[in-house]
Amino acid sequence: MAADAKEDEKDRTGGVWWRSAGWNASALIALTSVLLALVYNTVQVRNSSRQLNQAQRSLELSSRANTFSTLMQMHDRIVRADAATSKAVLSYRAHASPAAATALINAITPLEGVVYAIDHQIVPLPGANDLWTNYLVCDYRSAEQQLGPTLAGYVPELARFSARHPGHRRCVVAVVG
Repeated sequence: MAADAKEDEKDRTGGVWWRSAGWNASALIALTSVLLALVYNTVQVRNSSRQLNQAQRSLELSSRANTFSTLMQMHDRIVRADAATSKAVLSYRAHASPAAATALINAITPLEGVVYAIDHQIVPLPGANDLWTNYLVCDYRSAEQQLGPTLAGYVPELARFSARHPGHRRCVVAVVG
């Protein structure tokens, strides 16, 4: 009798175990669809993560390139103003005229914006203050020796910067060119 019951069960389910457990084709299709969706979503999350990492690396490299470019532009501006200031100081020493005084003020004025940018961290370049302090202070002091305290009225940020950096500076006025 037990063998007949097993045989009836086998005939009814077609001999497949999952049919006897109450599984049908639509349940299997739904389960397969859910599993495929989970696998697909996992792959998508991994790809999204890779793309995000690549974007972050690209942004970091772009930021470094921008910082380097800013550093070079600021340095070029300071070196040019330094050369123009040195030339104007020598010209003023040779001919202490109003035109020479104006040329000296015009030569040192670009450094006012540089000092403002450094002091107010508009251009946040680590170590820039140390790199350019000697240029800025020496140019101001060289021009101040020629024009006196009147210069502070034309470049107040540079005057304050110079006052905050006292001490011996090896300032040399020279024009190469």
